[in-house]
Amino acid sequence: MASSAELGFHLQSLLEELGQDKLSKFKSLLRDHSLKEELQHLLQTE
Repeated sequence: MASSAELGFHLQSLLEELGQDKLSKFKSLLRDHSLKEELQHLLQTE
């Protein structure tokens, strides 16, 4: 997997530029995505 520098952006600097509302939305999306992956993994193991 390519690093953010190789892709031409730096995630940390982009996140620092986000306002509080956008940062909260980003975190929420990450949590939702993580939960969906975990649920899928659990269903596959059952």
